[in-house]
Amino acid sequence: MILRFVFLAVALGATAMLVASHFNLLKPPGCGAGGGCDKAAESAFGKVPGMNWPVSFLGFAFYLAMMVALVATRGVVAGAMRHMARLGALVSAFYIFIIILHRSEYLCVYCITSHLTNFAFLATVELARPVASSSATAAVLSLRTFVAAAVGIALPNFVIAGFAILLFVFTIPL
Repeated sequence: MILRFVFLAVALGATAMLVASHFNLLKPPGCGAGGGCDKAAESAFGKVPGMNWPVSFLGFAFYLAMMVALVATRGVVAGAMRHMARLGALVSAFYIFIIILHRSEYLCVYCITSHLTNFAFLATVELARPVASSSATAAVLSLRTFVAAAVGIALPNFVIAGFAILLFVFTIPL
């Protein structure tokens, strides 16, 4: 259980750096202007299609939700958690493929760290002893955490956009 928690904590930390960078709270070391991190974040692969959310928001929410589920189940890997870990690794495989395909442009140490530790997390989940019954409570808690984290991270964007629209509307000369 401790190893699973460590892998999630590292992935959570890597995505937290990207989220903080999005809000200009800090510039993570190695992510200068025009660097691989910025290029990846500004690309079509750096945003959730149709929502213009950085994918780091969803990554952060995913790792947080998995960590909450891990703690809630006291490290027991139930069926729902195993399936979510597999889905997360599938998404990571897609992004690693994109990074390899565009390595000269999208090379981001935080993205790579997030995805590789996600694979390591999946390996520990797959090696865990299967549990006959899945914990519905942990699955619901994990889903609630995912939604709350994703909305919580995105909410400042909506507030800032709303203020920008109001400012624009009220500064237009009539």
